[in-house]
Amino acid sequence: MSKRWPATLLLLLSSLLISTCNRPQISGDVSLPTDEDVVDCSYQALLEMFVENHVVTLSPGCVYEIPRAEFHAGGRSTCFAALPIISWSGYVIHGNGATLRRVPAPDNEAWQNDFRFIYIDHGGSLEIDNLTLEGGSIIGTDSPCDRQGGAILSNGSLTVRNSHFIGNYATAGGAISMQPLGSLVVENSTFEANSS
Repeated sequence: MSKRWPATLLLLLSSLLISTCNRPQISGDVSLPTDEDVVDCSYQALLEMFVENHVVTLSPGCVYEIPRAEFHAGGRSTCFAALPIISWSGYVIHGNGATLRRVPAPDNEAWQNDFRFIYIDHGGSLEIDNLTLEGGSIIGTDSPCDRQGGAILSNGSLTVRNSHFIGNYATAGGAISMQPLGSLVVENSTFEANSS
């Protein structure tokens, strides 16, 4: 004698089988993202890396969009740099393919939107590797600090390796400006659409 199943029970079993078959299978080799996997590419996160660190390793492939500069280079209120002033020797930035990019500032901060990324003071030294610096802008007409070095202005020692300078602008020295007492080494790096 055959057993008859109620129609509602058969319908429930069918829907369970279908949902199980359609569920994506996750093997042991696949990991789902967690909060710890989320990379912070904000300007604030970038600045925090420089707190008490002379050797900074950026997150691979991050694009750090910078709308304003926080630091006065050369002691001048109109001469901005996005990163802390390099005034000591031994600074290193491992870029890991990351990009520093200037982006438009909010209207109430537009006066702060013309800046270079890096200022190296007298006695400071910096090595950069595998980093892109894009869109820096210095348009002043006064001192060298106000008008030179769209991406970097250096009074110290600068070494650049495997890096890219794209679309930076300054009244003089669109990408990098070296002052008379500074020293510069550039290896395997590219310069594209920088102007002065």
